[in-house]
Amino acid sequence: MDPDTKKSKKLLGEKTKFLANINSENLLKNIWQVSLNSIIVALITLVFHFILSRRLGPAQYGELETLLTINMTILIMLSAVCFIVTRFISYYRTRSQYDKMKFLANWAFIFFFIIGMAAFIINLIFSNIFASFLNIEDHTILIVFGFLVWISFLMPIIEGILRGLQEFDSVGKYKILDAALRLIIASTLVMLGFFNKQIIIGLVAGGIITVLFSAYILKRVYINKPYKIEMKEIYRFAIPVFLACITYALLSNVDLVLVKHFFTAEQTGYYAAAQMFAKIILTIAFGSAGVMFPKLIEEHSNGNKKEIKKILKNTLKIFLVGGIILTAIIAIWPHQISHAFFGKQYDVGSMLSIYVIATFFLSVSVILMMYDLALKRYKFIPVFILAVIIMIYQIIQLHNTLYDIVWTLFVIDGLVLAFMLIYNRKAVFSQFI
Repeated sequence: MDPDTKKSKKLLGEKTKFLANINSENLLKNIWQVSLNSIIVALITLVFHFILSRRLGPAQYGELETLLTINMTILIMLSAVCFIVTRFISYYRTRSQYDKMKFLANWAFIFFFIIGMAAFIINLIFSNIFASFLNIEDHTILIVFGFLVWISFLMPIIEGILRGLQEFDSVGKYKILDAALRLIIASTLVMLGFFNKQIIIGLVAGGIITVLFSAYILKRVYINKPYKIEMKEIYRFAIPVFLACITYALLSNVDLVLVKHFFTAEQTGYYAAAQMFAKIILTIAFGSAGVMFPKLIEEHSNGNKKEIKKILKNTLKIFLVGGIILTAIIAIWPHQISHAFFGKQYDVGSMLSIYVIATFFLSVSVILMMYDLALKRYKFIPVFILAVIIMIYQIIQLHNTLYDIVWTLFVIDGLVLAFMLIYNRKAVFSQFI
């Protein structure tokens, strides 16, 4: 046989073996499924921001994006609920305990509906103070925004149940519907000449429709009669997960809130534009980690340590292939990308290059964070808390320009990643240790 032909066959065999390896537990298939849905959601979101940023202008767009970022911060904090529900639904799924699933789902919906109502009342009482901090003239926008926050308390429960059942296709449909309704309602309103308050009212209506649609998706969870479960184990798991998600939410979003406080409306608009593009990387990482999480829980409950490390490594490999390419594209051509998307009125500049690399660091850390939570390893949480405190302090003390903010993120996110790699060195670098 020709030596070149033998070499080609050997290379093809190695590639086939590599793909087969990372597809263990249908990991590649599920991540591709989630990634494809995430790409669709990302494209819909890009069109959403494309239309609103151009129609509203930097000042109005910066205000709207700040409120949406606050809502996203709350959603990320509440992703703790998603992970808690995912963990126990996944555990009950392996044992076909659907009656316990129903009890957990009922408890979660009722409890967080009440918590969401309490958050709305608090927002209603202090809306003037919040508006003053964010330099928003019309405080009634914050009152309307409170309804959006209330709905947000229910959404992670839906996703958690679907992820626990490993119904990743249904997760995609749910997220696509939410993004599509946001786009259709918001773009219609802004085209008709309405501004932020009316747009947020439209988003509230879209959120209600999405939650009602979820009842149809989740109907099979409600076939069985509920069986009361012991909540102590859930509470023990909930505390560290909430701490992890709160600190992660602050690491990824508190910068824009502080920018809105310290900088002009136009500068906030520029920063919001840069953040929107940089967060695409984080969305992909979070989707990959969401696939990995229930699979790790199943293997951990069965004591399969070798398979656990394999799932983590393969998730990192899959994410890094796309993540590095996308980060490089945005970092190398920031001006071209921002001008083509937002228009020349948004002066994003090379700030986007620094921001997207910082976000890439945080994205890898998120995957490692989810690995640790699945295995009940919580020693990284104090480091995350310290990183948040340093970030907030640094931004408050040094905010002369927007570049000061993104360089702060770059350094802190880089240090967080370095710690997470060291903390998880046995799992990540086991073949070298």
